[in-house]
Amino acid sequence: MTRTLEELEGAYDARFYREAYSDLASLTGEELRAHWIGSGAAEGRWASSRDLVASHPEVDVSGFDPAEFLFANPDLPPMSEAAATIYWVLYGWREGREKRFPAIPAAVLRRLAGATLADPEEREKVTDPRALVRALRSVPEEALAGELFRTDGGATERAVVVALFERIHGRVPSPREVTLSLAAMARGGPRGLLEAIVRGAFHDPETRRILSGGQPASDGPGPDPRAFTPLGTGREVPFAEWEARHAAAPRRPLRPGPPGTAQEPARVPVPDPVAAPPVVSILCSLYCGGRHIDSYLANLTAQEGFRNHELIVVDACSPEGEGLVVKEYARSFPGIVYRRERTRVGIYEAWNTALRLARGRYVTNANLDDSRRPDSLAVMARALDALPGVDVVYSDVFYTLVPHLPWETVAAIDVRTDLPPLTTWNLLEFNSPHCAPMWRRALHDRFGGFDASFSSAGDWEFWLRCAERGALFHKLPEPLVAYTFNLEGISTRRGTAGVREQWPIRERYRELLVQPERGLDPLRPMSPNVPAGGPRGETTP
Repeated sequence: MTRTLEELEGAYDARFYREAYSDLASLTGEELRAHWIGSGAAEGRWASSRDLVASHPEVDVSGFDPAEFLFANPDLPPMSEAAATIYWVLYGWREGREKRFPAIPAAVLRRLAGATLADPEEREKVTDPRALVRALRSVPEEALAGELFRTDGGATERAVVVALFERIHGRVPSPREVTLSLAAMARGGPRGLLEAIVRGAFHDPETRRILSGGQPASDGPGPDPRAFTPLGTGREVPFAEWEARHAAAPRRPLRPGPPGTAQEPARVPVPDPVAAPPVVSILCSLYCGGRHIDSYLANLTAQEGFRNHELIVVDACSPEGEGLVVKEYARSFPGIVYRRERTRVGIYEAWNTALRLARGRYVTNANLDDSRRPDSLAVMARALDALPGVDVVYSDVFYTLVPHLPWETVAAIDVRTDLPPLTTWNLLEFNSPHCAPMWRRALHDRFGGFDASFSSAGDWEFWLRCAERGALFHKLPEPLVAYTFNLEGISTRRGTAGVREQWPIRERYRELLVQPERGLDPLRPMSPNVPAGGPRGETTP
């Protein structure tokens, strides 16, 4: 659209126009104005921040501060404030960058200054994050190479990073933080490393909580509450995208039947239990699962070969009476074992109780709002049969927002994890076995049960315990489980134990951070043909 001379004049900001375009820096004031009116607008340039924002109404610029934006994103090349504004509007918001620096509690600044600055006078000058960074940049090189980086002789760079995190952050780092810190050290030496670690405390809400003495920090809006990031992908999936895929997924036709009747599998009483020991013991912790229990049991009892397995349901004193449904199913499936606790117990205490009752040579867990591919148990058990050197098998999982959808629907939506073959390094980053691996019962004879002091991450701690002591893991080639992402779940809701418990777990296994990375999948990089097929027993490479 052609603009009038008056509109062009009204949009013009000489300082912004000069700063934004380095090729115009040599022009005089009048030449710069003439360039805008004569050709700048036609070339698609912007003459002011107002002009820029008006052309991109989809971008939120409220609260944007170009100086703070540049300070908050030190990986960007040097640029003017006008160029920074353009970068934010065109790219920064899409990249998930912070448009200004977060508010840092005074207690956090004091802790950071005390951990990094030896001079008391310099500490007193630290009133905001930029003052702290300026003070760090003025620390003499000999001081950087001295006290802050003093370690025992022969310490690796990883060990230096871990020691600095413990001193500055009050916790051990994640593997990703170690990697980023080592990259900062490669770019900027000890000073670059120190600044990168300090800046990390500015950005991470949980670190700010730790440095504030355990008090909740002012986290701002936090991550998008209507999105999730499937493990191993690094890609945030908005709920709207999943919902659009769900709407487009083919629907399984309903079986004919009288209107209003539920389509449940027939429950035929079986008079005598199978005498042979079960192959797989399935652990279930039951609490407030009334809305899930029937669909959950229907999914498990429809599993290929279910009568060769056992399901051990530990009712954690649930108030919803689900035990009646479990006992009804147990009339048809004698492999279902039901035990009700007299008081409320946590998930890992319930699993440990189930383990004491378990008779199978293999074990898996099944969460109430998740579901499995019809041959999931058989595929995993056959894989463990075929791979006697492997202790744990796991697979990618599909993410769903609606529990207990037909498997064909979940597979058609196809939002899945991309879990890597396990190493000590990536297992410290996140819980790759995820929500429903299968493992040998003998692992518990060797390494004990689940640590019931955890409320969300006890299974992750167990896998790290096994990995540290030599257990081997193997990833199967196809998703076998549908994981329900529940915003109110104990491992997913904001500020819950699922976030907090990662730090004590990494502290417990900190030595794995400084040791050479060790592969935990003996079949990498090429897996042999592992039985992974359906009813006909095909094999999948």
